[in-house]
Amino acid sequence: MKKYTYITFFSILLSTIISCKQKDNSLSAEESSTYAKIGQNVIKTTASTMVGQVKGQMKKGGVKEAVPYCNKNASSILKAISKDYHVIIKRTTNKLRNPDNHPDSRESEILNRFLKLKEENKNIEPVTERGNDGKIHHYAPIFIQKKCLTCHGQKGKEVTAQTDSIIRSFYPEDQATGYQEGDLRGIWSITFLK
Repeated sequence: MKKYTYITFFSILLSTIISCKQKDNSLSAEESSTYAKIGQNVIKTTASTMVGQVKGQMKKGGVKEAVPYCNKNASSILKAISKDYHVIIKRTTNKLRNPDNHPDSRESEILNRFLKLKEENKNIEPVTERGNDGKIHHYAPIFIQKKCLTCHGQKGKEVTAQTDSIIRSFYPEDQATGYQEGDLRGIWSITFLK
């Protein structure tokens, strides 16, 4: 009888351990490809929307119009597009302008990997994966384009003293300058909600 009780106990313990074992978080090639395409579409839509809005504000009144507009509206633009696609859209970096965009631990890992690849002059490919939270995430690089240098370039060169003053009036702890065209600015972080 005792022997039977021990066998039953260990059988239950073993099945509990097996059922508690972490689930496989990998994606199939098809899932990865599908989510990567959707993620890139979300990024393309978001980037073109934001660039179009900033461009309009720059034409309207230069940096004096564009920086306050971004400060007030960037978050609501991201939320609106996020809602349309059933995702969470985030832009993050190691040189923040808006402290609300601070990277989480996984975003920091991805960002550091991308920075290392950039330093080594290697190609940077987006990453699509299932996270420990069970959700699917898509990470892609953000590169500095020439048009970005007015607000993100070298101080005293592309970023004038007046521009720097305007930026700092909205973002007192700004670190997001000193870039050159082609530099890695940060990453897009897309979290799929469905």
